[in-house]
Amino acid sequence: MQEKTLKTSTKWAYAISNNGFFISMTLFTIYPMVFMTACLHLPLAQAGMILTLTKLSDLILGFFSGAIIEKVKLPWGKYRSWFLVGPILAGIGCCLFFSPLLMHVPQGAVVPLGVFLMVLWNVSSNIVMTSHSSLNNLLVQDPMERVSIFKLSNQLQAITGFIAGFFMMKIVFAVGGEMSINLPGMQVIGILYSLIYFGLYLIFFIAIRDFKDSPSHFGRRVSVITTIKLLFTNRKCAVVTLSGIFGWSAETFYKALVSYLFLYVLMAPKVFDAYNWSIAIAAFIGASLAQSLTKATSKKNTFALGFFLMAIGLGGAYFTSSIPMVTLLLICFATVGANFARTTCVPIYSDIADYVEYDTGEKIISYVMTLYNVIFKIAGLVAAQAATALAAVGFVSGEELTAEVATGVKSIALLLPAGFALVAAIIMFVFYNLDEKKMPEIQAGLQARLAKPKKS
Repeated sequence: MQEKTLKTSTKWAYAISNNGFFISMTLFTIYPMVFMTACLHLPLAQAGMILTLTKLSDLILGFFSGAIIEKVKLPWGKYRSWFLVGPILAGIGCCLFFSPLLMHVPQGAVVPLGVFLMVLWNVSSNIVMTSHSSLNNLLVQDPMERVSIFKLSNQLQAITGFIAGFFMMKIVFAVGGEMSINLPGMQVIGILYSLIYFGLYLIFFIAIRDFKDSPSHFGRRVSVITTIKLLFTNRKCAVVTLSGIFGWSAETFYKALVSYLFLYVLMAPKVFDAYNWSIAIAAFIGASLAQSLTKATSKKNTFALGFFLMAIGLGGAYFTSSIPMVTLLLICFATVGANFARTTCVPIYSDIADYVEYDTGEKIISYVMTLYNVIFKIAGLVAAQAATALAAVGFVSGEELTAEVATGVKSIALLLPAGFALVAAIIMFVFYNLDEKKMPEIQAGLQARLAKPKKS
């Protein structure tokens, strides 16, 4: 399916489909720790163990996403099949995790079962997102148009995120009958968001029913080792991946702690309720500005600048904690920056995939896009250390915070992520070296190869 024949409806279906994933991901980024401790009453150490083992397993299994896509044969196509199968498996994991299940199993089964359910969601979603990211390359050939279609995806993500965030805590509070995170409310949210995840990908599954998988034209045999080799032998892949790891570690770490920041340090549950929808507005603004900034500069500069702005926003939020609403506004500023990077990341990997194919003759899009998901796997592993960080600064669930502990929570929730984001910006600015002006030449070379008749 070439870009010139791609229907507008298909572009919109592509753009909106991963919104269901990101809405559901909110549950697995912000709420697992507080859900397990406040709703299931698991000890902080046990909840931290579940998160750490989950993220470690997820990181290891994340490297296999590309290999699974390439090797597992399903009846609806290499990429398309996963848009139907993946959300179903992820929904099972989500609904069972955000339920009373872990309260009703033997104590020795709590950690392994909790890990299994989270890994089921993560692995299924890894494959879905690798397939979706790969189609950024396969559906659209023009490098700038790749930014455009992914910008649309992020804009729609912000809109659906606003709706989901605006109603999320209201639903939780209404179902549970109390102004706090509660088990019945989270159970309803888990079911609802899983249905949205499935429904939006079903739309895309139907929209690309005529899409045909393109063969590996110069297809050497590749395996999961290909993804690992890319990290150590391809500078472009290594730099954007390392930068992304630091940048999204900043995002996932602060999001893992943001509920503790607003609820227990700033004592501002209403501001936290506003956080859930206001960052969606910020994300929309960031995605909307990203393409214009990319045209004026480059994908590289937009990506790096985004993490620099994120560092400024989170660092500034630390010093305004006496005014929770200002803290929220600065976190929103950081979110604008984060979405500069988010909007350009997959298009950057698409360019790298084309460069690799042009340079080596290997069509390994799904393996390159696996690295995009590996970023979030490592970032998730970092975020899983939030429980350890909370314990290190003296936080004890159910106990009133002293001034010293409150300062410690603020530091690890805001200053530490700000430092990560700054490192991400520096890595990208200094070390990324793909000349984006050469992409039209590379595209022309690839099209010329495709047009060559095969030797009999």
